[in-house]
Amino acid sequence: MPADSRQDRQERSCPGDSPRHEGVAEVCRSCDDCLRLSAATPYLCFCASVPRRPRAHFVGGLFHVTSSGNRGSALFLDDLCRERFIGLVELAVAKFEWRCVAYCLMTTHFHLAVDMEKPKLSAGMHWLNTCYAGWFNRRYGFKGHLFEDRFYSVAVEREAHMLEMSRYIVLNPVRAGICRHPGGWRWSSYRATVGRKETRFLSPEPILELFGKTRHQAREAYEAFILAGIGQGQNDRVPGTVPGTGLD
Repeated sequence: MPADSRQDRQERSCPGDSPRHEGVAEVCRSCDDCLRLSAATPYLCFCASVPRRPRAHFVGGLFHVTSSGNRGSALFLDDLCRERFIGLVELAVAKFEWRCVAYCLMTTHFHLAVDMEKPKLSAGMHWLNTCYAGWFNRRYGFKGHLFEDRFYSVAVEREAHMLEMSRYIVLNPVRAGICRHPGGWRWSSYRATVGRKETRFLSPEPILELFGKTRHQAREAYEAFILAGIGQGQNDRVPGTVPGTGLD
């Protein structure tokens, strides 16, 4: 293929559709997902490829995933940033056949618990982070990497791990001193899981099934379990539940 036509093809394609691009800075001009979101804000999604290391996500399953800002910088500066990211998560759920089991957006990082049948974690996270980073940099006139490395993930294979993960994610803002009750932070899955908010892309069934046979019983038991963890320290967690901070 001539060099000119190869370059032209790469410039027109979105990293979400071609996750194996390496070292090419692209402007996402034709991605339906990005154009659909751009209608809500005046900022287009400029998706630049992010350097990556190989990852061994060859199977599906449930994963606890987190990404942090580069050198501890903020990922979300205001509610518009959080709303934009949530919109991208919803698109990623549909695009990559994920089930989002839980989530929490902090200031410098975010947590997702995603379940999938097909091995689409790396492709989905690459699309999510590059699209958000491009939009963020465009909005604020920044350049360079928004995220530190790519993302951290750990497979959730034990019931005890899933229980503690479900609690750890939604208690992040409480343990960070942002609020006293997890329901006081609107940017997590807690309210939707206990039935006080509707979040279309959230699928908390894998968690609620651990707490009761009926939805009402499960929600009550889940809420009691979460609140019981407020007074517990970080050292009380199940080993391996906090990816990227000492996987044990």
